[in-house]
Amino acid sequence: MNTDLAQALRTVESELRTVNDELAPKEQEVAVLREKLAPLERGVATLQQKRDALAAAVASLRTALETAGATAAAFSPDSENGPSDHNLVEDRPSNGGGTDQAPRPRTADGVVAILTDLGGMGSLEAIRHEFRRRGWLDPEFKDPDAALYAATKRLTDRGRVERLGEGRYRLVPERPNGEAQEGGM
Repeated sequence: MNTDLAQALRTVESELRTVNDELAPKEQEVAVLREKLAPLERGVATLQQKRDALAAAVASLRTALETAGATAAAFSPDSENGPSDHNLVEDRPSNGGGTDQAPRPRTADGVVAILTDLGGMGSLEAIRHEFRRRGWLDPEFKDPDAALYAATKRLTDRGRVERLGEGRYRLVPERPNGEAQEGGM
């Protein structure tokens, strides 16, 4: 009986050595790949930050153009940028009550407009900031943050917006018939 156990032990030890011999180079390969991955991940994070900063700059410049009255000429149907696709609700009060301001869009339409202005991608925080800056938050909302989240969630459920995680969203391009395309941008 002891010889059978001794033989079994030698067999298992031999298999363990074989697996360890096969495992060691694989672990080394993984370590090398992790070393290569870390700078790539840092590079991606840096590029994402730059993209967000540039998208915010674009949004600010568009706002400055709108304020200066240049938007109508720059984004007319005859311009290379094409017509605006932002559906505004005409019966809503304007942002600050002045006669020179555009009506406030529906919350979901505002989210789409802001994501478009942010280059198709942005965080819920950036959307919230733009809503406040543009005066689009309905003063009758009990919880404006919840309203923005709910509108973004509805857009996500309908496939118009894709949630990327960590509060980030991406606009899904629409087909000519108005439906969202599969697979994002």
